[in-house]
Amino acid sequence: MKNERGLTLVELLAVLAIVGVIMALLGSVLINGIKASNRTTTRQQLQQEANYITEVVRNEYLGQGSGSFTIYSDDVNQTLKIESKIISEGYIYKLCYEGENEEEEEEEEEEEEEEEEEEEEEEEEEEEEEEEEEEEEEEEEEEEEEQDEEDCEEADDDEEDCEEEEDEEDCEEADDDCEDECDDSITVNRKENSKFYLKVLKGDLFYIVETTLSKLH
Repeated sequence: MKNERGLTLVELLAVLAIVGVIMALLGSVLINGIKASNRTTTRQQLQQEANYITEVVRNEYLGQGSGSFTIYSDDVNQTLKIESKIISEGYIYKLCYEGENEEEEEEEEEEEEEEEEEEEEEEEEEEEEEEEEEEEEEEEEEEEEEQDEEDCEEADDDEEDCEEEEDEEDCEEADDDCEDECDDSITVNRKENSKFYLKVLKGDLFYIVETTLSKLH
């Protein structure tokens, strides 16, 4: 059986099959090319964003600080590494930033709850100690009543010394509280090696900035 051009049905089917195979190959090449292009575009975008964040960190956190830092990006199974070095005498870096993830917030809440429980236990212990001290004071007062005036004067002096010691302890506790509030500050000295981490969120990307400040030679 032949058509008007003289091709048999078998020959026509063979031609169609060859054309189909060629089109399938071309389609596969085209799809792979698009995927490769997308990967390249993604990599370029990540590189551009990492470069941008490098500048942000340099300007806002390091200024003209000393040392080097690296940008890491966990996205599309890639790790970007960008280093930059700048030199200076030394600065105080205030590591204050927003945008922590929910897991870390939950961990912080759990830590705060544990600290509160510990504080409650300490308060209970302090109350028990205060009760014991009150009982001891009552006993001392009874003894003081039986003693002469000189012994009473010495006892008064002892009480004043005790009050002074308690005031000193309160001052030390206040200093400790102040130090706790200032833990976010890191002083960088040109004679010291220091390392700290910054967390940067940009869009859906998560960056950890590892900053190492090293000695100047």
